[in-house]
Amino acid sequence: MNGHSDTNTKLVLIGGTGGLGNEMAPGLRTAQGFDGYVALVRDETTNWKKAEALGKQGWTIKSVDFDEMDELKEALMDARVVVSTLSGPELLKTEKRVIDACRAARVELFVPSQFGVDTTRWTGKFPIFETKKKILTHAENRLVPVLKVYTGIFSDVGFDFLTDIKSMSATIIGAGDANISFTKRSDIGLVLARALDDESYYDRGGELSMEGDNKTWAEALKIAESIYGREFKLERLTPQEALQKEKALLAKANNNGEDDMASFYRAFALHLLGEPMRKNPGCDLRRKAKSYGVKMETLEEAMEHALGGA
Repeated sequence: MNGHSDTNTKLVLIGGTGGLGNEMAPGLRTAQGFDGYVALVRDETTNWKKAEALGKQGWTIKSVDFDEMDELKEALMDARVVVSTLSGPELLKTEKRVIDACRAARVELFVPSQFGVDTTRWTGKFPIFETKKKILTHAENRLVPVLKVYTGIFSDVGFDFLTDIKSMSATIIGAGDANISFTKRSDIGLVLARALDDESYYDRGGELSMEGDNKTWAEALKIAESIYGREFKLERLTPQEALQKEKALLAKANNNGEDDMASFYRAFALHLLGEPMRKNPGCDLRRKAKSYGVKMETLEEAMEHALGGA
């Protein structure tokens, strides 16, 4: 890598002990051209067994209070690239603070936690995506170069969220024939590591789309059935029925607050499955997907590894 700052030389990972970050971390650690690899963690909430595993991969573990701006700035002062895999209700507040710290530390590239659908092409509205759009706006206003990474649905855990495996029940909207991108979480780290050697992303940022596989939801369900050896009991909804049910569940979740996260996530699942059938193109990444030479796992391979053919 050429043309970079002599002082900003490290790759920093935020959220490496979380579900996504922990899966991405080994692959991301293979990125070349950095003289240090640092994983920032919170003292009070960190899973220290996972932090220890990160250390064995070659990440230097550093505790930071993300509510203390001066401490966060200091932690990023020698960072060239900062990758966030954060999630949850504090995402907007925390990533805005990280962006401000990146600006102060002259970080060359910030990779926010945009992993999933292409929010720039996602026409449906849902709170999670509205939050992610606000983060991008804040980075643009603060003049921090951003690399937006879009992956579609996580192939190794998506079925845990989008279906009820225990009861083998699933929802299919319309014919379920819209194309959807699927990517294994560990593959995201590998591809992103290669992408960070691409000079075109620095200074102005950019977009990186990837997919390990592309299937319709109907095809994906058949793959899952073949792995489990059982058929799903299907709830069939029209796109409009699904939207009405989604809105009702979201309203219920908003009324009940954190006591009813089940309704919120069920609404989110219907949103992800319903929008492609309402001609929303943001989860079909075929035309722009890159792999940088990484052999990515297919949906079937990722599910077999995750589920053990159970």
